Amino acid sequence: MASKLKRKAGTVGKGKEKASLSFMDVQRLGPLITSSGPDYPDLVRMFYCNMCIENGKFVSHVRGKKITLTPKRLGQILDIPSGGHMLYDPEDEVWNAYNKREFYFGLSRISEGEYHEKMVESHGGEEPPKDFWSAGNFFINDRLLHYFLAYVMLPRNSNHCTVTDTEMQALYAIKNDITLNWSRLILHHIITCKNKVGSTMYL
Repeated sequence: MASKLKRKAGTVGKGKEKASLSFMDVQRLGPLITSSGPDYPDLVRMFYCNMCIENGKFVSHVRGKKITLTPKRLGQILDIPSGGHMLYDPEDEVWNAYNKREFYFGLSRISEGEYHEKMVESHGGEEPPKDFWSAGNFFINDRLLHYFLAYVMLPRNSNHCTVTDTEMQALYAIKNDITLNWSRLILHHIITCKNKVGSTMYL
């Protein structure tokens, strides 16, 4: 997959395709994606079930042993970056050019005008109450990239065709060579899922 998902240049997703490293190289996710070591789903499930936050750290008890998980430790376990940028931060200059709508239509196969016409038509000729950001409008490579985020890196139990704010920002970072702090993002996603649905999406 890595060889097929090439990034596009450009600050808002409008650049032309050019020879470049794959996004996995830029984001340093190759070792995680290509890992073929043993896995222990029962132990992982037990860890998640008993997980809580103590003093800003993820803590769990498995078979009588206390396990503390920090972003740095998770980065070491999964061989992913534990440093880098977080998702949209108005105080971080790498996000100065980010505009959600402009970025989305920079990736889209249809224009903003065509999108609006379809939305109005689907709502019986009336203005839609809100925008629906569908990955179905993306070109194939960007659609695959979105599904990689929605199913693998930040999985969720909902409509995977919809591009969430988190996924849109992650796409922007990937397309613009902004290295993300994946270990912190994953830990944040784990606790968010646990609080919302009572379980993690990684099992």
